[in-house]
Amino acid sequence: MDGLIGIAHLAAESPSLLEKKRVEYLELPARSYLTRCTSSRMPFRWMINLYRGCEFGCKYCYARYTHEFMELRDPGAFERRIFVKRFDPQLFHGELRKLPLGEHIAIGSATDPYQPAEAR
Repeated sequence: MDGLIGIAHLAAESPSLLEKKRVEYLELPARSYLTRCTSSRMPFRWMINLYRGCEFGCKYCYARYTHEFMELRDPGAFERRIFVKRFDPQLFHGELRKLPLGEHIAIGSATDPYQPAEAR
């Protein structure tokens, strides 16, 4: 730790508070990759979210409840069981071709928001 000062010195000396949790990544078939955002508060109409769940595990995350749609009621499942969408290039390119030129797509949020089938 020679030469470390300030926050670098403190970081190097920091004890571990919690051991890393074991995280399971599971592949989930994808019906779609693009999701329409209907909120007037957002500056975009489309989102692409490649997974459900998040290893960060923030207790205040707006997306935590979405694991319940998959019948996962354990509060810790959101950060321990992360579902990654299986990539299908044909499906993805087909969705992109349907968008008007110039549309913005927000990439990566914690999960896909629930949307009724008629809103997709």
